[in-house]
Amino acid sequence: MKFLRYIICIIFSASVLCGSSKERIRVVCAGDIDLSTFNAKDALRYSGVDPFFTIVQNSIKHADASFASLDGTLSGKVHEQLKHSLRVYGGSDVSSFLSDLGFSAFGLSGRHVRDNGMDGIKGTLDLLSKNNISCAGVRNICEYTVFSRNGVVFGFASFGSSRHTLSMTDSVKVRRVLKNLRSSCDVIVVGVSADDPQFGGLYARGGSKMGHEGREALKKTAHFYVDHGADVVYFHGADLPQTMELYKSRIIMYGIGNYCAPFRYFEDAHYDYSPLVEVELYDDGSFCSGKILGVEHVASKGLVIERYRKMVDGIRRMTQIDFPDSKLIIDENGDVVLKENVRMLELARKLVDVAESRLGARYRAGASGPNSFDCSGFTSYVFSKVGISLKRSSRDQFTQGKSVDRRNLKVGDLVFFSGSAASSRIGHVGMVVSVDSKNKDFRFIHASPKGGIRVDDFVGQPYYVRRYKGARRVFGE
Repeated sequence: MKFLRYIICIIFSASVLCGSSKERIRVVCAGDIDLSTFNAKDALRYSGVDPFFTIVQNSIKHADASFASLDGTLSGKVHEQLKHSLRVYGGSDVSSFLSDLGFSAFGLSGRHVRDNGMDGIKGTLDLLSKNNISCAGVRNICEYTVFSRNGVVFGFASFGSSRHTLSMTDSVKVRRVLKNLRSSCDVIVVGVSADDPQFGGLYARGGSKMGHEGREALKKTAHFYVDHGADVVYFHGADLPQTMELYKSRIIMYGIGNYCAPFRYFEDAHYDYSPLVEVELYDDGSFCSGKILGVEHVASKGLVIERYRKMVDGIRRMTQIDFPDSKLIIDENGDVVLKENVRMLELARKLVDVAESRLGARYRAGASGPNSFDCSGFTSYVFSKVGISLKRSSRDQFTQGKSVDRRNLKVGDLVFFSGSAASSRIGHVGMVVSVDSKNKDFRFIHASPKGGIRVDDFVGQPYYVRRYKGARRVFGE
């Protein structure tokens, strides 16, 4: 077990609760990527495997924007020490590798960014810029950055306690930066290197609760950022992942630690894992919903899916202790939802359970169960089991509830199709059971004349794409 260490990826993605008239924006945040430029013998070493990112690469690439902290230098006199880091050789290859993964911006507020002095910082900025990665966190050079991805204008600021960066507690300068970003950006993300001694109590080992002094100081700082325009705030740099808070509908992560670091470093830490966070936002920057996915860090394999939900349990427990009145609920499966939406989540799950219990049942015109169905008879049957009454025909069901744009579908929505590609007349109905908003796809369960009760992908079925007429939401609004 000496070489087994846990790293946890917290994957915040759209759940069934995010269906709304608002657009959704997906953001990924990672903690420190430790390049070990301060000590060559501790460089990250792997043999024959793709380290750290393989299992989460899709999350990074499919996000509208991905952020992390680069703790180390890509340029300067100890440049060759990178040859064992991340299985690539030299700063140029490292920056290209990180760009290929899909990272949009890096914070440079960590203390080891200065390992090669200002020349190293400037060289690092140059290499990242050549690979289209934006940077923030260096005083008087790149205190913040603005960039566009997928039609969204992002602002990113990185604060810390090192002498080369803007102080995380300098309220005047922080307010100025956030004001500048708010004037031109749709979404503002703030990363903070939390090495400041005044927050030391936050990371006290051996306890499940934040140290009181560290907690109150950090809360005050995080709330200040949100009060002045930040939509997502995440702290990194100290070793331990910590609690989460929803404040003014904005998500705050009080510690996401070091995303990857030498094994020796994790041996010293109280918790042997560190998170990557994917958070889904509405277009006004408010939190939508999420999911926590754990992985294990295994020396011979890189990252593998974590089996015991250690991270889910830890984050949930800490959040319950530190914020007993939290507006967030983290369940045992890792779903992160707003308390006000829990009923919607439970109802959607019940609908799916009822619908899938009839998989394989025969199709018969005019039938409404329990052993055979036509399309509207099936949806009527499913919704009746959770106390919702639907009209009997697909055409009449199309008049119930509220219209939903295809981009904003959620589990439990009804989807409608015409009887033929040339007709506008509603002739078929099914129910959404999963949504892939990034690829504008969804899966739906329905009673088909060919195969009875079955589940189909929408995008993969030209027959249904040509006949699609719209969707309705009959609960949760």
